[in-house]
Amino acid sequence: MKMKSIRFNSPIGTIQASCNDQKTLLTNITVLKTPQEPLHSDIAILNLAKEQILEYFAKTRTIIDLPLDQTGTDFQKQVWKAVQSIPYGQTRSYGEVAAMVGRPGAARGVGSAMRANRFLLAIPCHRVIGANGKLGNYSGGQGVLTKMALINLEKEEAKQ
Repeated sequence: MKMKSIRFNSPIGTIQASCNDQKTLLTNITVLKTPQEPLHSDIAILNLAKEQILEYFAKTRTIIDLPLDQTGTDFQKQVWKAVQSIPYGQTRSYGEVAAMVGRPGAARGVGSAMRANRFLLAIPCHRVIGANGKLGNYSGGQGVLTKMALINLEKEEAKQ
């Protein structure tokens, strides 16, 4: 089976997006830990993902709006939806996100949901930080450095 993916370079590294067999939903968007050669595609949804992500980095787009194959628990889906509502350039703590989904005290559960997030930027988990202001963990690219770069990019743009 031929992989339905696209890879392209970005300011935070090589991004890869993949879609389902029907070519209607994205199954993941991730920044790879090591650089990879670009991989082109003629699949419309993958090219749309590339276009929107590059617009985000060009600071002409603040919301990545793509059809996602969000498989997960009901709690994870609630958390992901809440995270999508965090405004560009702002952050929320894990505890604040837990409260947003009606589960105060479930900050660790929010952290677990963030680790299960397969959609870089479309579900902007980089906007979720510790209550003490520390960045916490980040699984994409170069980890916390990638998270910091995304937060700084948005805060810089939001000031203008």
